[in-house]
Amino acid sequence: MDATPALAPSGRRQHAYRDPLAEVDLDALDPALPWLPEELVSLAGLAEWRALDAPVRLRLAQLEFVALADLGLWLEAHLLRHLGRAAPKVRRVGAEAYAAQLAELREEAGHSLMFLELLRRSPGALPGDLPRPRLAAAFAARLGAWSGLFWGCVLIGETVATELNRRTRDAAGVPAVVRDIAGLHFADEVRHVAYARLRVADAFARRPHRLAGAVLRPLARQYIEACFYPPASLYAAAGAPDPRHLARAARANPARQALAATCLAPARRFLAGRGVAI
Repeated sequence: MDATPALAPSGRRQHAYRDPLAEVDLDALDPALPWLPEELVSLAGLAEWRALDAPVRLRLAQLEFVALADLGLWLEAHLLRHLGRAAPKVRRVGAEAYAAQLAELREEAGHSLMFLELLRRSPGALPGDLPRPRLAAAFAARLGAWSGLFWGCVLIGETVATELNRRTRDAAGVPAVVRDIAGLHFADEVRHVAYARLRVADAFARRPHRLAGAVLRPLARQYIEACFYPPASLYAAAGAPDPRHLARAARANPARQALAATCLAPARRFLAGRGVAI
């Protein structure tokens, strides 16, 4: 079990909680508009994307946005379970650390409720074979409240989500409510990334982990796979022809590969500064 730190600074100021269900009018989602900016769609920039009929492009942009929310819902369920299980130990550390942990629990629960409502409004059923970073979930379930490896997993996931939310928030051509969803999620995740960085730095300063890179590298690969490369079944659900070809094209898409690398880069740089290469 990880040793509890003598000091556990939260690095967070208390702020007014923003309830996503109160602030975001999900009923205003416009089914006639794409819900994901074109540059964030997996086929963006490819001839295959331009060859798709407009209704298929619209449906694919909507389904890929909903699939990202479904991934967030899955990941946050594991994070909520871990943070809830760790709550008694964190409370013993001190009021500041406990308040930070509770604030993160509240915000992640709010995101999950927002994602559930978004899933209810999906333009179609998501396929059941969407990839999941199951290795990360398996490791996280066994790691202690102050484990650098656990918070490294959190840092990777939340850093990527922050960058995707920033780009969606600032995009034109998507419904205002999509920008609201992304903007609220972005503001919360910026704080969560800062908190995860504190936890990682504190944990590795107290107890360097020789195998951290070997553990976090495959976890990062699984997360990138789940986030950026839909299976053929998602293209089929959008009504696209030759979905297997489209899945292969997305995987080989240079723009997609560059986006994934850009979104992961801040976490990679931060961990490299702590001697952990992912």
